[in-house]
Amino acid sequence: NATSIGFRAFMSCSSLSQVSLPKCSYIGSTAFYSCSSLSQVSLPMCRYIETDAFWKCPLSQVSLPVCSYIGGGAFGYCSSLSQVNLPMCISVWATAFEYCTSLTQVSLPMCELIGARAFEYCSSLSQVSLPMCSYIDAAVFRYCSSLSRITIGYSSVCSLYSTNVFDDTQITSSTGSIYVPVSLVDAYKSATNWSYFSRQIYSISQ
Repeated sequence: NATSIGFRAFMSCSSLSQVSLPKCSYIGSTAFYSCSSLSQVSLPMCRYIETDAFWKCPLSQVSLPVCSYIGGGAFGYCSSLSQVNLPMCISVWATAFEYCTSLTQVSLPMCELIGARAFEYCSSLSQVSLPMCSYIDAAVFRYCSSLSRITIGYSSVCSLYSTNVFDDTQITSSTGSIYVPVSLVDAYKSATNWSYFSRQIYSISQ
């Protein structure tokens, strides 16, 4: 019946392998930090995951059907994590999935904001779709060496903090592509920082 898990509650519980919290809506900062055996988590009602909550846990999948907020470093260094499903998430903060080197699938259909270095060093991530995103901070996809395609479907131009967002990806090396709504192609090609990638910007319909 727990509805929240507080600061450092299970931090470094090295033998904890599974967590099921069917009524929990809040996971506090470092709650499961470095639980080195934690591979399964069930949080069907969780809405907020705070800073470093699952940092360096060997999770393979994360599905949070009602979560709206992922704090900084929440799943950082989860090197076994391959799939992330966040259908209601609005905000993913800095370094949230940094060094998730096995991550291949990310679902963020409602996400509006992605913080700095959120997916940095996610070297297996090849495609990302952000249909509602309005702001991408610094170095979000830096060193995502497999990233070759990003789709952005927002109704106006998504703000891009810096061209370093795609450093050491296939997009920066000119072999990747950026897809945007057909009505915004020209706007993206001339927009601040996006203009650097103008030759790789195409309409979603293509």
